[in-house]
Amino acid sequence: MKWSFEKLQGYVKQPFTEQATLTIQKQLQARYPDEIISATAFEVSVVARADQGDVIVDADISGSVTVPSSRSLIPVTLPLDFHVTEIYVAAEAALRRYENNEIVLIVDDSGTIDFETAVVDNVLVQIPMQVLTPSERAGADMPAGEDWKVVSEDEYRKQRARTNQVDPRLADLQGFYTDKPDKH
Repeated sequence: MKWSFEKLQGYVKQPFTEQATLTIQKQLQARYPDEIISATAFEVSVVARADQGDVIVDADISGSVTVPSSRSLIPVTLPLDFHVTEIYVAAEAALRRYENNEIVLIVDDSGTIDFETAVVDNVLVQIPMQVLTPSERAGADMPAGEDWKVVSEDEYRKQRARTNQVDPRLADLQGFYTDKPDKH
């Protein structure tokens, strides 16, 4: 999915459309070999249109990636189905027309938009930081070993609360130094 920026600028009245199936597993694994176990082919549906000399690309992307569970490293298949809008501009001066939260890219000197690279980038962004197997999400036991175990954040907070509790016999001493002014 590579297009000429100049050619796409001609699609003012009628949008440019393209549908493709992209096999991007090798690109994903090249960028993150330890995180991407496998990936299906991704279906990509693109609508591009010119606006004030810029090109706005709307794409629907769907497929799945298999990544290790962040808790147990067991492979987990993540279905991905998302929409992305990217704006391509010819010069840096055009960036001022857009909000900071919009994805705006400057076309390189070749004048070519390599949308396959954009698909790879956006697939990687869609992978969540915490990936769990169905049994881990359901509350299965955490991994443990000799003298160690993994605890959830909630369990950790409960343990901290228990260790921070003061013996009721010493509770009156908690404010001992804070109530008296410093005499020095």
